[in-house]
Amino acid sequence: MALDLTKGPVAGNLRRQAAPFALGLIAIFSFEAVDLFFIGQLGDAPLAAIGFTLPVIWLLYGIGIGFEAGAASCVSRAVGKGNRKLARRLTTDTGG
Repeated sequence: MALDLTKGPVAGNLRRQAAPFALGLIAIFSFEAVDLFFIGQLGDAPLAAIGFTLPVIWLLYGIGIGFEAGAASCVSRAVGKGNRKLARRLTTDTGG
């Protein structure tokens, strides 16, 4: 059974949602740090090439997070209206 986020304290619900998100970001940062360490072992040119691509990668991350926030907003509005059918459809359609 799914947790009903429309009930209970808002702060607790936000903490329960923020914890997995924070862990995911830590995992991304950790992966990139390890990746940069090993690429740095290959030399300056490969490390410079990765350095040029990181802004593009972070731009794509930002766009993805923006779409995720928009999808969460749409699903939240459907749940708030009590329209479970629409909420399920939006969750499926947005990949959430």
